[in-house]
Amino acid sequence: MSRMSSKKLVIFIVCAVAGIAAATAVVFSVSRSESSDQAEITENSSGETSVSAWDVNDSAAHAKALYKCAVSDVTDTASVVDLLETMELEKVSGEYKAEISSKDGKEVLALTLSEKISGKDKKVFDNNMKLCAQQMLALIPGVQAVEWTYAIESDSAEAEQATVSLDVDGAKEGLSHDIRSYGKSAKAVHKLLREQAGS
Repeated sequence: MSRMSSKKLVIFIVCAVAGIAAATAVVFSVSRSESSDQAEITENSSGETSVSAWDVNDSAAHAKALYKCAVSDVTDTASVVDLLETMELEKVSGEYKAEISSKDGKEVLALTLSEKISGKDKKVFDNNMKLCAQQMLALIPGVQAVEWTYAIESDSAEAEQATVSLDVDGAKEGLSHDIRSYGKSAKAVHKLLREQAGS
């Protein structure tokens, strides 16, 4: 084999490996769509959305159910989906697509939301999502951050988009312990839910 052919083969192998690595960066992608009459995002007859503060379910039974769905392996997509469904994320976020991928060496759970949120509801909505993200970070220890992206309703012709992120350090804000400590037992999850609910 000539020297030139060897170099081409090495370049081809490097490109193939890089292509495979890029293709496996996305661990999973899932969309859920189940309607609920108790949603925090509601739509009036004229199609405008309204967001109310999330009433966190702080019961011991819910804490136990969440702990039972804790995710030990981020590549186990069924476990991640079970957790998000048990959390009833769709009541808070509306229809969503979830994806775990590596960004800057960190595993990030990215949520792409279908609902458009009005500018006046952005603060309440982001606070609701922060509570969800805290629960995710407690129960999915392989993830270092949760981010959510959604469209903002506006009068301008150009669509505005917001992306908000919460990492492990930021998740401690307003809580008495490190976020990871809340995922160690059903009792610890219950403590997190009670702190989030203000009880």
